[in-house]
Amino acid sequence: MKNTPHIVLILLFAVNICEGAAGLSLDFNDPGDAQRLRKRGVNAEHQHEGVVHFLGQNEVALSLPANPAVDVGACPWLRVRFCARSPRRARVLWKARGEMPKGLDRAIVTPFDKNHHTWWVRLADSDLWRGEIERVDLVFEGRPGWLELDSIEVRPFSIKIYLQDQWREFWLPRSFYLGTINRLSSPRLPGGTWGSLLNILALALIVLTAAACWEADCGRRRAVVSRVALGLLGLWLIADLREVREQAHFVATIYQSYVKPAPEQKTFPSLDDFYRFVALCEQTIPPDEQYRYHTEPDWPTDCRITYFLYPRRITSDTWVETLNGKDVPFQVVYKDFSVRYDPDTRCIHKATGNGSIVISKPGSVMARYGPHSFIFREDSH
Repeated sequence: MKNTPHIVLILLFAVNICEGAAGLSLDFNDPGDAQRLRKRGVNAEHQHEGVVHFLGQNEVALSLPANPAVDVGACPWLRVRFCARSPRRARVLWKARGEMPKGLDRAIVTPFDKNHHTWWVRLADSDLWRGEIERVDLVFEGRPGWLELDSIEVRPFSIKIYLQDQWREFWLPRSFYLGTINRLSSPRLPGGTWGSLLNILALALIVLTAAACWEADCGRRRAVVSRVALGLLGLWLIADLREVREQAHFVATIYQSYVKPAPEQKTFPSLDDFYRFVALCEQTIPPDEQYRYHTEPDWPTDCRITYFLYPRRITSDTWVETLNGKDVPFQVVYKDFSVRYDPDTRCIHKATGNGSIVISKPGSVMARYGPHSFIFREDSH
């Protein structure tokens, strides 16, 4: 291994490449950092131990300070560390001097697990893109609630910091809810999940093995195949150790919360509110009707509401037991802030990024359970 020192130097250089200082950085250790943000949709805020907490409405918009101006060619990345205490989606918008406003093609679904997560967003379309950034907006859309910001940076890309962020993300405990009793979901990473990343790495190893063995002799093939097999085994062991650790975490949570406490002290995620809403649906919707179901994002109740309302049939993207050709007169809305009844048009409207669209024919609200929970029926023809 005569070239080992040179390889080490190359790796150290690669890890520290693009380590330039951030063009704009807010870590909220200074009491004045939060005041530098322009805010919209914020009802209350306080700053504590390097984290600023915002009590936000359905849409919270935070604008980074325009001065000092940052050259996007030198600092083309936005790094944000935050925690959403209510289900939300995040969008990033930015504008450079003399350029049209730009934004991400898709919204970021913020993990709703009470942990702080770090996201990297590229602000430059290409390495040749230049211009001073005049404005960067973070827009969080979703259910009203608390939003926490740990840090915001406009900076060059850093492999070292990026890998540190991914390592921290990998070991975050996944949230415990009813679905995780029977199924473990893979940890989320920006751009995918840990499971999908392992699958890509395994596929890449297999392709590289095939390429290396194409014209190699028999002895060389055995060496390559054995090394790749060890690599795949290593990936499997890493994934398995991660799952064992997570299962131990869930077992400890179940024991501490639901087994150890005395009967009068036991707690469990309350679904009484949902069950009362289902009872209202049973009383309002005839058994032979179909309905469309709208609920807040990431609320896994399609299977439950279908079970309790059977033989009524749900019509949605996640359920296929429908009667083709039959009208669907009912719209069932449970805690979905994006769906509302408009008394002027007597229709159901759904909010979109560009306003709202009509998703029903004229009708009336048959029963209302709350501000964002009701049962709507289209007029009969």
